[in-house]
Amino acid sequence: MSLTQAQENVRDEIVAYGRERGFSKKQIQIAVNVAFIESSLGQSLSNPDSTAPGLFQYLDDSWETYHGDLGEKNSQGNQLRAF
Repeated sequence: MSLTQAQENVRDEIVAYGRERGFSKKQIQIAVNVAFIESSLGQSLSNPDSTAPGLFQYLDDSWETYHGDLGEKNSQGNQLRAF
């Protein structure tokens, strides 16, 4: 399966973030895989029946409990930092 340019850009952002912070290739691949499963690498960012929008689909309660200090839940950068 080939990715769109937008999906490749998101994948590259995840890879760069992981490399900059010393994550292993396996850890980075897991993050890319989860983002693809949850949101098609940013292409399907919301579900009308859920409070879990964004790249990694964090629920409101989970975001506030574990990552609220990062700021806006819908920010792709914040979701990447949280993951």
